[in-house]
This record gives sequence, structure tokens and C-alpha cells, in this order.
Amino acid sequence: MILTIKEGMYIRDIQKLFNENYPYLKIEFFRHKHGLRQLSPKLEKLSESTIVPLRNGHAKTWSLDMSKDRTVGEFEKECWEKTGVAVQVFRKSRNLWIETSLTDNWTLEKQNELAASFAHPDERSPEQKLEDQRFDEE
Repeated sequence: MILTIKEGMYIRDIQKLFNENYPYLKIEFFRHKHGLRQLSPKLEKLSESTIVPLRNGHAKTWSLDMSKDRTVGEFEKECWEKTGVAVQVFRKSRNLWIETSLTDNWTLEKQNELAASFAHPDERSPEQKLEDQRFDEE
């Protein structure tokens, strides 16, 4: 799966394309890159109505690999390296969106599946419930 970012696109349009593939995840754009296992400062978040401020090279189109087996960290790093724009992946947890900074080594698919299990708690297996309990205790 490829996420194509074109010069002049609005952030909301890119978010929608990402969310079509991962309905329980979302991406937010920030002025600066966050550190390893750190949260992105809320004051640096770019508005959804902002045109993506692409800074790297003279290309007019960037293709980002958002395959299910890619880790969040790999996806965020590729976005930064190719476009110069900082992206942070968030996972839905019931009614909240949480940054995945502590689980950047998880794949996009695993993040999405975990979030889906919170959206449909009655459908979770005993193993998933145990994993959720362990995650909450960390």
C-alpha cells in the first residue's frame, strides 16, 4: 500500500487517504520531528486545513510505503526523510486518540487491530483481553 502525497495537498486529504486503509489509526502533522519514545508537542501540530509544507527536494509527488508489515517508526521516519514533514501516528482507544510513541516498533496492522478490539470489546478473545491488561499495566 502506498500513500501518495502531492504538492499542494491539504493535511486533511492525506489523513483521509491514510484512514481509508487504517480506520482505527490517524496521522497528525507537526512542525518538528519528535524524539524516540517522546510525545509530539501539541503546540507544534499543524491544522487539517493547512497545505502540507513539503521541504525536501524539488519533487512534486512523494510515495510513502504504508504496508501492513511496516512499523509505525519506519513509516514516520520515511515520511520525515522523503518530505521533511513530521508525522505522528495515533491509535484510537475507546473515545481517545493516543500517540503510539511507546509502541513505534509495532506494525501499522497490529496498531489498527488493537484499536479495533477496543472499539468492539465484546468481540475480543481472552488472549486479546490479557494483552490489553498487560499493556494497561505498563
